[in-house]
Amino acid sequence: MSNYPYNPYGYQPQQYQEEYRRMQQNANEKREFRHRSILVGCSIIIFELLTFTVSMGLVFSGLREVYFGSTLFSYSVEMIFSIVSMLGAYFIAKAMIDKKHVGFIPLAKPENKKHALLLIPFGVATCFAGSYATGILNTVLEEIFNVTFEQPEIADPKTPLEAFVFILSVSVVPAIVEEIALRAGVLQAMRKYGDWFAIFTSAFIFAVLHGNMIQTPFAFIAGIGLGYVFCATGSIWPGIIIHFINNFTSCISTMGPIFGLPDGSEADKAGVITMDDIYMAFFSLVLIAGVVCFVLYLIDKKRPVLNKDNSTLTLSQKIGGFLFNIPMIISLIYMGYNTAQYIK
Repeated sequence: MSNYPYNPYGYQPQQYQEEYRRMQQNANEKREFRHRSILVGCSIIIFELLTFTVSMGLVFSGLREVYFGSTLFSYSVEMIFSIVSMLGAYFIAKAMIDKKHVGFIPLAKPENKKHALLLIPFGVATCFAGSYATGILNTVLEEIFNVTFEQPEIADPKTPLEAFVFILSVSVVPAIVEEIALRAGVLQAMRKYGDWFAIFTSAFIFAVLHGNMIQTPFAFIAGIGLGYVFCATGSIWPGIIIHFINNFTSCISTMGPIFGLPDGSEADKAGVITMDDIYMAFFSLVLIAGVVCFVLYLIDKKRPVLNKDNSTLTLSQKIGGFLFNIPMIISLIYMGYNTAQYIK
């Protein structure tokens, strides 16, 4: 006697079994995907709560005035913000997603050093292109809609010691902790559903976390480049180097007085080179080098192929599951509110 129920529609037992197996697999993948998406949303909430905790610590400890009065102290606090909030959110979310590897940070070297060396200039060029595209977007919106975007102000360093701590705070620490949290955390958690989906979702979260419309579009474009490099090399180190170079070049553009170079208005009168001139020359050189290196990478027949989506979920199911869960909705509303504070 057959173990399969009779059906009058012509299905054979094997067909019925295969369809049932596919439906069960789809249901299981939906549950797991939703679980991971919820934890990504929770990690953003954890990030904001940890940042808020550090802020309240400044207020109740009586150090708020010191923070705004001392450039050196404010740079140091920003480093603490990055380390506590980003890595704290990463470790908590990692423990909830993958209990077997709690606290694990993938520090493996790139699988192919040649590919990594070619992709680093490409990644930096992507970041620079994102910055340039964001500048154009902001200018267009300001000219057409009279909308001005702002971002949190950071005091420029005035002494070599302040410059050193400034570079640590803006270039070194964010490059390490953000790559761990976003690429080793969010992106890695979503790679099961296709590398390109993981790249775009991690870039989206990277953009949202910046919380202002000057940095958000840039961070999304840069996040795509950084995510691609992470997937192609199998290592966070190239992304950390790219992230550092991008942030560092932004830092040095504010350090003209320390190096004895005049600002733009004074330079126009004197007809001398400024830090902005050096930055633009480096900007152009990096874009050219990035294009050349990426072409060389693409024609390499041994370059890796990104992982495809092997799940049964459709793209609409993945996008809906990722965005429309309670923790993610709360996170996006809160980050949207923060972003709106920098729009005039």
